[in-house]
Amino acid sequence: MVLVGSVVLPHGTMIFDGDPKSSNEGCRQRHAALDEGMKTSCSSLYKACSSAGEEVSRMTPGLVILHTPHGISLSRSVGVYVNPVAKGTAEWNDYWDDITLELPMDKELANKFITHLGDCGIDAQGICCFTNYDAPLRWGEVVPLWFIQKNLRNPVKYLIISQSLLKGEEALKQRLSVGRALSAFIDSLSDTRVVMAISGDLAHTHPHSCDNPLYQPNPRWNMPVDPEAAGMFGRCAEGWAKSAPTDLLTSAALEVKVSGETWDPVVAEQWLKRANELHPKALSCGIGGFWVLHAMLYSQVERGVSFSHKFLAREAPTYYGMMVTLFLKRQ
Repeated sequence: MVLVGSVVLPHGTMIFDGDPKSSNEGCRQRHAALDEGMKTSCSSLYKACSSAGEEVSRMTPGLVILHTPHGISLSRSVGVYVNPVAKGTAEWNDYWDDITLELPMDKELANKFITHLGDCGIDAQGICCFTNYDAPLRWGEVVPLWFIQKNLRNPVKYLIISQSLLKGEEALKQRLSVGRALSAFIDSLSDTRVVMAISGDLAHTHPHSCDNPLYQPNPRWNMPVDPEAAGMFGRCAEGWAKSAPTDLLTSAALEVKVSGETWDPVVAEQWLKRANELHPKALSCGIGGFWVLHAMLYSQVERGVSFSHKFLAREAPTYYGMMVTLFLKRQ
């Protein structure tokens, strides 16, 4: 098995409303009703996700591994779906349920991965839904995988990993271990081209001006607003993805500019650590997956593999931010 690349994709359903020419009538109607700021941001994200899906297709993977923060989660254990098929919709707030996806899963490989995680000392359990019927999917899996699946030109199977409900340092330790274990697992197999996909959004504490409840946080969540933490968290996530010079960490510049394309895990880790410090105020569902991916890529780099970064978008159309980025294996 060979890791050919990785992709970070958001899972905000409003991304679908960014396509003014969508084949989905509801998406077209909602797009027309968006204010200009949200329309621009959602369109940018839709184009970026589509481009990322096309890039993944060019990698011709035989297996796509998805790490999700919103799947069927276990309290302490990493969950690995072992159903033969996963199926669901992007339904959120009673909308987007007409965006559907059905995926063939690699059950045999999933069970091997569970064994491998156990051998690495990681608490992991298989998730079997409805006695080998279809594993249910929702927005956290359907949104990112929809953009991947619709572009693929060759048969692909999927493996879905659901992060545990652990918090704090215990969670970080587990996610780093999972990333390293993923790297070793991929290296231990042959004849399969693998793409690693991370589902996750950025800070959920951005201010928002939209008056449509569909794009607002649920009032019951009592979601705080912290524009400083939210903005800096997104900037740090972008700095991590680009392994930007660390002197920019304290810069007031909004843009995170880099001169080269090679991803440097040592430099990138400084940005991710800062994002992790901001997380209690920024509230990101993606930070766990970013650490998994970071540890996996770092492990690959340590054995001589090189990656280039390809950053496509970072937007905050409403109360939460989203970004799209790729890590491409250099030949």
